[in-house]
Amino acid sequence: MQAAPVTAAAVASAPAAALALPPVDRWSPTMHAPAPIPSTTAAPVVASSTYGSIWRRMLAAGIDGVLVGIPFLLFLGPGEYFRWTEDTSTFFVATKPWEYLEMLAFLVYAAAMQSSAKQATLGMQVLDLRLVRDDDQAPVSFLRAAGRDLLTYLSAFLLCIGYLMIAFTAKRQALHDKLTNTVVVHDA
Repeated sequence: MQAAPVTAAAVASAPAAALALPPVDRWSPTMHAPAPIPSTTAAPVVASSTYGSIWRRMLAAGIDGVLVGIPFLLFLGPGEYFRWTEDTSTFFVATKPWEYLEMLAFLVYAAAMQSSAKQATLGMQVLDLRLVRDDDQAPVSFLRAAGRDLLTYLSAFLLCIGYLMIAFTAKRQALHDKLTNTVVVHDA
């Protein structure tokens, strides 16, 4: 049995309910799959976010250096903490055993704070900076933050050229940011 052809007059005279499509409440192979649900773990992208300037980042690092250094200063005393070595060839190298411990403490502190819900160290929080992944502005993991913080020594070792890159890159990324696919944003 063949269905009667549908004409324009028949469509115009048909009640609206007869022309309505049935509600779709489930997925079938003949329909398009539902759109994926956005991830809830990604940090919200704030429209007023800009990239962190070299000056804000340096000031934040200075604040963090003081915060991490105070316990060592109190424990060792100013005489030992500020004792200058006569060997100028070791300017960028730790020469005292406690300096390695201080570097490790700073690395763990920075990585833990940057991978936390705040996405920033205390110095970064004071200056409204936070560390996010470059591709999707999502929070960074502890391992990525630790790798980034370890690579800051490479940025410093190369005559601080790794840090100077902040002034000349579009997203104000240092060498260690580029190598770990991260960016520091300033929330205005």
